[in-house]
Amino acid sequence: LAWVVVLAALGLFALEESGALVGLVQRELALRLGPLGARVHVERVALRWFEPGLVLEGVVLEAAGGETGRTAKELVRLRSVHVSLASLVDARLPLELVEIRGGRLLLGAELLADAESLATLAKAQAATGGTAPTIAVADLEVALEEEDGRVLELGRAALLARPLESVGLDVRGEIVPSL
Repeated sequence: LAWVVVLAALGLFALEESGALVGLVQRELALRLGPLGARVHVERVALRWFEPGLVLEGVVLEAAGGETGRTAKELVRLRSVHVSLASLVDARLPLELVEIRGGRLLLGAELLADAESLATLAKAQAATGGTAPTIAVADLEVALEEEDGRVLELGRAALLARPLESVGLDVRGEIVPSL
């Protein structure tokens, strides 16, 4: 039994260090988020060895329909996302906690359309008995993209969103304005 545990740990270590874990996470995001998931990119993934969890670094949501040869506009860039899972073995079990530390959010028409898509997916998940995780956000820069393309820096946000017993989320937080 000890050799099985050692071999499993070595396999997970190799998966993490080789970068193959990034590909697995990218595929899972594409599966769970549909077309939106294809626009999410993750730079690095690390296992949380003493809990069922992952840390995703450099998570980016790009704008849809970027021009060929040009760098896509980043709607969201998250420095670090710690995901606590109910189980590493059964992917059908829900996420328990998502902690986001640092990053940038560009509020605008494109991001709002993406948020509506996510809300539709969340409603479908809730209809099948799934629950939303608790989401904690700290040190997130927030900017507003105006219709003419100008960007207005709003400030830094921190929030906590918890699922309610009934349908919905209890969201609390603050934004410290940029001066």
